[in-house]
Amino acid sequence: MSAPAKPVMRGQTTLDFAVGAVIFVGVVGFVFLFVSSAVTPFTGNPQDDTVTANRVADELTGDQLGSPADPYVLDTFCTRAFFDSLDGGSVPERCVYGNDSLNDRVGIPDRKDLNVTVVGNVTGPPTATDTPVMLCWDEGDRRLVALSDTACDTGAGDVALTAGPDPTGEDSTITARRSISLAGRDAILVVEVW
Repeated sequence: MSAPAKPVMRGQTTLDFAVGAVIFVGVVGFVFLFVSSAVTPFTGNPQDDTVTANRVADELTGDQLGSPADPYVLDTFCTRAFFDSLDGGSVPERCVYGNDSLNDRVGIPDRKDLNVTVVGNVTGPPTATDTPVMLCWDEGDRRLVALSDTACDTGAGDVALTAGPDPTGEDSTITARRSISLAGRDAILVVEVW
């Protein structure tokens, strides 16, 4: 009687290799997709900054500094106090914001830089060639003046209507503007995020 035949061992077939390659590529692809979505919250996205700038501008003009019933007409007292309190002043009880940092007041993370400034023309009726200037609240005369005006003395109780780091020189900033009325004058609230 002869010994039973031993099975013949062959090398890896083409089909085995193809199945292994597909599984490997699938796993590697899944890892790349998972890792890229896991780090997305930590990477910058200009579209996110656009949404953020517009949300902050709307929140300030329609809620924190104004009223939902009369949006874009800012409360002079709370607007002055908003900028003054960010520079060390106190927050009045009647205003709807807390005594937090600028980023905390508008609900954006500290890793984002934010600047809020009120600009306008205080010399007369606006014209097509006007360049809006940063504004200041002159407490003595209770009126808006240019920040560069000698009537604006921030050391004597006047309030510069700007808050946050200066965006000058930044490579890319996202800007949202809202036309507002403040102390009976037309002005523009400018929000810049980067």
